[in-house]
Amino acid sequence: MSADRVQVRTTPAFRMRLERLAQERHTTMSAVVRSAVMAWTAQGDVPSEHEVLLLLSDQALCGNVAAMRELRAYHRERAAGNADKLKRYDELASRRSAR
Repeated sequence: MSADRVQVRTTPAFRMRLERLAQERHTTMSAVVRSAVMAWTAQGDVPSEHEVLLLLSDQALCGNVAAMRELRAYHRERAAGNADKLKRYDELASRRSAR
C-alpha cells in the first residue's frame, strides 16, 4: 500500500512549533500532525467557541489577515465600541494588507 501525500501551508512560527513537538517526542512532523488529527477527531466534538477563538488568535498573531478580520468582527459584535481590544489586530492587519 502506498502512502498518500497531503501538503499543508503553515506560518514559520507554526512550523517551528511542529518541529519542536517532533523533537520532544522523538518522531517526525508528519507523525505529530497525524496524532493531533486523530486525537482531535476521536473526540467527535465540534470545537468550542473558546477553542475556535484560541485558534483564530494564534493565527492572527502569526500574521493571518483572514483570522484577524474574523476576530475583529467577533469582538465588534460582542463589545460594540471597545476599540482598545482590537487596536493590536487592526495595526497588524493594516501592515499586512499594505504589503
